[in-house]
Amino acid sequence: MTKKLHQLSVAMPPATAKSKKKSITLVSTEPLTSEEIALYKQLPALTLEQVGRILQKRTVEQVYEMTRARAARPLPVFRSGKELRSTWGKIQEWIEEGFAERAA
Repeated sequence: MTKKLHQLSVAMPPATAKSKKKSITLVSTEPLTSEEIALYKQLPALTLEQVGRILQKRTVEQVYEMTRARAARPLPVFRSGKELRSTWGKIQEWIEEGFAERAA
């Protein structure tokens, strides 16, 4: 009986292992249009996907890693419920500080 159970576990499709992985959310890497910039400036809070568009990152996971405390320069974010958010002004300040650090 143990041999049959072993054979069944080997024969299981690998799809069950993949279902435990988080899905990767892709972000458009195209530059923002002037209309999108105007809209983002008016929004009270930006999602990580929108921040990814500003920073031209490929995935939301890359942006999330940039918010971690262990990052060299963590992105300025705040929690809104379970989600992380930021503002246009804070992202602009973060970018300008990066330019200033490189120039110094």
